[in-house]
Amino acid sequence: MLKKNLLILLVVVFSSLGLRFALSAQKYSAGPAAAPDYAEDTAALEAKIGGLNNDLKSSNREILRKLDQVLSNQEKIFQELAVIKVRASKR
Repeated sequence: MLKKNLLILLVVVFSSLGLRFALSAQKYSAGPAAAPDYAEDTAALEAKIGGLNNDLKSSNREILRKLDQVLSNQEKIFQELAVIKVRASKR
């Protein structure tokens, strides 16, 4: 019985200390803060997005060029396979 009471007392003490700490942290963080200048941040982000967009477009163009090259090589391979198939059937 004494152990249960002591355990309950310790839980209440620690929870009250934790609650007090949380409330004091809210009090300190609720102070007035200077309003940040979002216009400069927005301009910088727009510039970064523009750069990323250009990089994305160039990489897409390069990927499409390589894909076209692969497809043309595949077409050449199919043509050669057709010739080999005809030669093999003649033998």
